[in-house]
Amino acid sequence: MAISVKVDRKKVLIRGKGRITDTHIFIAHKMKVEHDNYQPGLPVLCDFTGVTETSVTPFSLKMLADMQLFTPELFSESHMAIIAPDERVYGQAKMFQILTSELPRKMEVFRDKRDAVRGLVKETV
Repeated sequence: MAISVKVDRKKVLIRGKGRITDTHIFIAHKMKVEHDNYQPGLPVLCDFTGVTETSVTPFSLKMLADMQLFTPELFSESHMAIIAPDERVYGQAKMFQILTSELPRKMEVFRDKRDAVRGLVKETV
């Protein structure tokens, strides 16, 4: 699968690989919030370094953002770091960051994995 979601008691890790579509981002969201270990407040690391192509539409990003804005209790006080070295994926991540800026969480978009992990650890310590 192009998206994998791992949730433990300390963090959420979402990984993208290959071609990512609208369907993949909604499946990842559903897998995350329905996971037995998921709880609001967990830091989330989205690693899209393996994404080679994306057909995610701005409309789907807006729908996903709205889902989160209308259920803020699921996303309150969590920190999200997105790793997106590819230009198009980086642009989509920045768009999502803007669309969800009203949520009470910090979201950062990075091109480099080390910076993202450092930022996430710094924020959660």
